Parts: sequence; structure tokens; C-alpha cells
Amino acid sequence: MIKYYLLTKDNLTMHSLDTFVRTQPVNKCYRKAENGYELKNVSYTEEWSVEKKRSVCLEITDAANMKSFAFGAFEGESIVGFIFVKNTELVYFHVSQPYRGKGIGRKLFEMACEKAREYGAQRLYISANSSKETVDTYLKLGCSYSAHKNEKEPFDIQMEYKL
Repeated sequence: MIKYYLLTKDNLTMHSLDTFVRTQPVNKCYRKAENGYELKNVSYTEEWSVEKKRSVCLEITDAANMKSFAFGAFEGESIVGFIFVKNTELVYFHVSQPYRGKGIGRKLFEMACEKAREYGAQRLYISANSSKETVDTYLKLGCSYSAHKNEKEPFDIQMEYKL
């Protein structure tokens, strides 16, 4: 049974994501075109190293303040999904590969939106990976394309969710 918790230093350690399967094979990506976005054939596999997973854990615990929060989905002691919001930006939103398609991401997203509303946010900004699967997931959750800019990731798709 999946249980959901606000992530804190008490339930998130540097090693909490060591077994998390952050792998995503990508075959198509959205790219900016004259009239919006179009799908292009782009193939690669996005995968996080253990070092990257540990740095994400540290980033989440170090950002604990009034406008930053994270939720985790747990099966037993293992984190199988998590979402991290810093100010009004959705920084991380991932479900471990074996747990995708089970509603875990939707539940995490709803929890993050509720918490952001409590903090007075009017929208969440998302710099989404341009893969078809990622963008389609955000669109399915009710997100829309945004004029908001993020120069750090030129291929990311800028999106937002009105709260």
C-alpha cells in the first residue's frame, strides 16, 4: 500500500533514493516550431546516477523553508515517487519506473498544488523535459504552455499550472 508524506529530514536521508529507478527511455521530443511545438525523433535514455539521486535528497532537505516543500510516496520504507516545489517552481516530479501508471504521480501533484495554495501561490511553473511522455503527462494533469522563461535548459518546455 502506498502512503504519502511530507518529506522532512526525519524521513529523507541522503540514501533515500538509492534504489529509486529514475530511468526514462525517450524516442520523441517536442521542439519549438513556428506555430507552437512539434514532435521530433530524438532518442536517448535519461538515467540518474546514485550520486545524482543523493544530491537531489540533499537539495530537498537543504531547501526546507516556508516556500519550499516536498512530498514522497512510500511503499514500506522505500520512496517510489516524489515531488519538490521551491517557491513557485516545480523542481522535481518523478515516479520510480516500476510504479508509473498507478496514479501515484497524480496524487503527488494534487498534494503539491494544495500545499502551494496554502502558501498563497497562484500558479506553479514547470521547466519540463521535452520528451513526449513528460509533456503529455503535464498536459494530462491540466498544465498549459507558459511564456515563463528558463534559460538554464534550452530544450525544456516551459509550462504552468493555475492553482
